[in-house]
Amino acid sequence: MVRYSAQRLKAAKGQQTRAVEAAMREARVAETAASKAAEEALAEAVKKAVAAQERASAAQEALHQAKRQAKAELAAKEAGFAEANMAMAQKLEARETECERLKVANRKLQMATDGSVPAPASPSTTGTQALGGDAPPTAGDAAGGAP
Repeated sequence: MVRYSAQRLKAAKGQQTRAVEAAMREARVAETAASKAAEEALAEAVKKAVAAQERASAAQEALHQAKRQAKAELAAKEAGFAEANMAMAQKLEARETECERLKVANRKLQMATDGSVPAPASPSTTGTQALGGDAPPTAGDAAGGAP
C-alpha cells in the first residue's frame, strides 16, 4: 500500500508539474499577446503624434508665410504712401511758389495803381509806354508807316 501511495504521490506530483508548466505556457502566451498589443498601441500613438506634429509644423509655416506676406503688403503700402506724400509735397511747394509769385505781382500791381511805383512792362509794351507815355519814334514812324 505504501507503494501504491508513492505511485499516487508521484503521479499527483507529475500532474501538478504539468499543470504548472501549462499555466506558465499560458502566461507566456498572454504576456506575448499583451506585449504585442502594447507595441501596436505604442506604434499607433507614435503615428498620431507624428501626424499632429506635421500638422502643427504646417500650421506654423502657414503662419510665417502669412506674416511675411502681410509685411510685404505693409511695405508696399508704406512705399505708396511715401510716393504720394512726396508728390503732395511737390504740389504744395509749387503752389506756395505760385502764391508767393502772385503776392509779389499783386503788390507791384497795387503800388502801380497807387502810383508809387511803375507797373512792370508787359511783353507788348516797353519803355515809356509802360508808364503811360509815348514811345520814342521808330524808323517806321519817321518814314510815316507802321513800326
